[in-house]
Amino acid sequence: MVEVTQEDREAAANYLAVPGGTTWGLEYIRDGMDDDSFPVQAFARHRIAARNAALERAAKVADELGGVRPKTADQEPFRAQHTRANTIATAIRNLKGPSNAD
Repeated sequence: MVEVTQEDREAAANYLAVPGGTTWGLEYIRDGMDDDSFPVQAFARHRIAARNAALERAAKVADELGGVRPKTADQEPFRAQHTRANTIATAIRNLKGPSNAD
């Protein structure tokens, strides 16, 4: 089971809402009393997977910025940029959520 946010609950309840239908089960979901249900877990997994994908795209941009290593003395001023870009890519990847959400 993945961590569920209130936004996940709201998304699941809104998805399951039927115009003119009962709201009893939806309030149960919104109140967090059905976090282990398939719809709530599906929205939570989707949120985590989407966030992880966005973070990975950002990390790849940082990788590209840091991908050119200084090879000559005249490129030495770029060594710090290379190091910072690689540090940023690592930090972004560390923000990713649980792998069981993929």
